[in-house]
Amino acid sequence: SRMVLAARPSCGWRPRSFCQAGSGATTGKKPAVALSHTHGPLECAASNKDFILPPRDLFETMSLVSTQPEDLRRAFRRYDTDGSDSLCIPELRALVREVKGEVSEEELELAIALLMQGLEKGKLEMTYPEFEATVHSLASHVDPRAYSLATAIGVAFAGFSVMWPMGPELIRIFGLSQLQFGTLTAAFACAKLCGNMPSSIMSDRFGRRPMLVGGLFLVGCGITGLGFATCYEHLLLLRVCSGVGIASTYTAASMYISDISHPMNSARTRAPMSMGVSAGMLVGPAIGGFLLEEIGLHSTALGVGVATFTTAAATCALLPESLVTSRGPTSHGSVLDAVKSWGPIVRDPRLRRVLMWVWCYNAAFWGAVSLLPMIYVDLAFSPTVVGGIFTTSAVMNLLATPVVARAADKFGKMRVVIPGALIYGGGPVLLPPS
Repeated sequence: SRMVLAARPSCGWRPRSFCQAGSGATTGKKPAVALSHTHGPLECAASNKDFILPPRDLFETMSLVSTQPEDLRRAFRRYDTDGSDSLCIPELRALVREVKGEVSEEELELAIALLMQGLEKGKLEMTYPEFEATVHSLASHVDPRAYSLATAIGVAFAGFSVMWPMGPELIRIFGLSQLQFGTLTAAFACAKLCGNMPSSIMSDRFGRRPMLVGGLFLVGCGITGLGFATCYEHLLLLRVCSGVGIASTYTAASMYISDISHPMNSARTRAPMSMGVSAGMLVGPAIGGFLLEEIGLHSTALGVGVATFTTAAATCALLPESLVTSRGPTSHGSVLDAVKSWGPIVRDPRLRRVLMWVWCYNAAFWGAVSLLPMIYVDLAFSPTVVGGIFTTSAVMNLLATPVVARAADKFGKMRVVIPGALIYGGGPVLLPPS
């Protein structure tokens, strides 16, 4: 439908068709702004990169962090300068200019038309209920890029988890000792730990997409190389490569999500990425175990690696950069600066207790990851069985998480953490002696 906006002569508002503003029909030139029906009402993409009125910038300008009635009413009164309990065209123009700064008249007209496109045809003012409905609509919208990102993350973590059923097979083929296989696990964990902070700094400096694509490429190299490795040293190098790749991919993805979300939809925007991680950890061991048994280590590693490389190429071609560099100079800092900033945080005794708890949990988890493949070798489990065990563990994790979350909210965090720790610690006791 066509929407025509007019205004009082004093506004200086020139009537113009909404369709003309986006199509360039009056000039015969290629449109400067292409409208996309796959986005929210204010997210008309310009060259598929920028938005005419990004919800994140809009909410930051209005100082909105929630959709509570008092917050919305406060923001509305701030721009209702004439006290008429409605936002007229000049007031909306002032809002758009505050969000976007100096913009062309065409872009200003299009932004206002987009703000008012849910209103009745020919209406020149936005009442508070209409303002509230517009904000709710924007707050509930999730950027479609979050789902594309979830696919990339799912592939990366599927490639990482394929290594689990490969563990016993690598032990058999290379004759690895317990110490050697333990160092492979430690090399991955250390590479991931050491890669997180540099990845965040480089993501700020070079952009999210290069680090995301580069991380997927490193994961692909780490998996593909397993099919060509001939000694323990090769395996060690490949595990380091995979650890750095996972760190780069996940860090860049988390920062990408922060770029395309705002406080009122951050949980919904992050949910697809969390689901991608869970799905990757769920299907990776099952697929890896089946392929190992059917086509062998070399072909499995090559196939999973090619799939990861393909995902990296698709991400590079289809996912736009989210880092905005036009908002002024930024300070990238360094790893040392980031470490120094931890000082005041770590002085909090409550945080120190949480960090100690997390350290103990991860020590137990990675210790189990190192020891379980040795037990599977002693029990002569096939790759399919090993993959099924890890997949069952992932399924139980997915099923238990919402139940445990509700219990923690109802009974308190520590009343759930301590029984969980006892159950987790008691699991290895049930393992058969080798």
